[in-house]
Amino acid sequence: MSVELTPGWGPLHYLTYVYICVARADLRLVDSETNVILEKLRSFPTMKPHLTNELFEAVLYQQLSHTWDEVYAHVEHCCTQYLQEDSEKQAFLRDMEEIIEADGVVKSTEQEVFRVIRALLT
Repeated sequence: MSVELTPGWGPLHYLTYVYICVARADLRLVDSETNVILEKLRSFPTMKPHLTNELFEAVLYQQLSHTWDEVYAHVEHCCTQYLQEDSEKQAFLRDMEEIIEADGVVKSTEQEVFRVIRALLT
């Protein structure tokens, strides 16, 4: 049984958290990135479409209140607890690439966060 870093959170919360982290690596979150994240969330079979925005906003609110150490702990928890199969890891990495490319500019900070997450998954 895994330890919850944020009480009441499940896999979709943590996956959303990592999506937001990679999108905000350049310290801004633009509509194109948000739209890609919401699209990814809606594609999960367990996601209830009418709750997608609510989930996103709740996770974003938490992420904005965290220190970098807390952010890393949440990202590490997601990568080690919820992404076990190679196919899941590869799909998640592709999702993150799509998110950081959504605004048309991939910044070095986004690349660095992506590298850290990829290292956690391998």
